[in-house]
This record gives sequence, structure tokens and C-alpha cells, in this order.
Amino acid sequence: MISPNAPTGQPRPHQSQAAPTKTPRAELVILQVDADDCPQILLRVLGIISRNGSIPATISATRSDDRIEIAIELDGISGSIGERIARKVAEFPAVRKVLLAGRRVG
Repeated sequence: MISPNAPTGQPRPHQSQAAPTKTPRAELVILQVDADDCPQILLRVLGIISRNGSIPATISATRSDDRIEIAIELDGISGSIGERIARKVAEFPAVRKVLLAGRRVG
């Protein structure tokens, strides 16, 4: 019996894949966090974001000496949800500063 995964010499037809939809920059909310270098801070910030039903478009984290700078782009959320996320993140003891689309929160 021939295995269904055995090569047949025939090229397999490629499934049609839709091109990813790009989000216009005007619809992105950017959350910037400056915090003490804490091993849990990135996961805590992402946890707050996921509890609000959002998946980050991009995540960037940079460590230097005793601090970490995090930048997260969120798409498909309202400004009020972005404000709520920023306020929750600002409550973490390790967080020094939170900016949401260039505005200081908390």
C-alpha cells in the first residue's frame, strides 16, 4: 500500500492564500512602556492586552542597564480601550512611564 504522504512525482497544487491585510497607520494604537528591568513586565503587559481581546501587530522590547523599553502596536481597538490598557499597565509597580500614541497616561 502506498502512503498518502509518499511523493508521486507530481507537483502538488498550491492552495490559494490571501495576501495579509495591512492596517493603515491611522488605525494603529501605539503603547510605549518604560519600566524597571523586571523579568515579568513584558508578559504582564501582554496579558493586559490579551484580556482586552487584542493581538499586537508588532512588539519591540529593548533592555539597557536597569530598565526595559517596550513598544507595542495594536490594531483594531478603540481609543477608549487603548486608554484602559494604558491605565492598567501604569499601575504596575515596575512601570516608570506609559505613553499611548504620544500622550502620557498615568
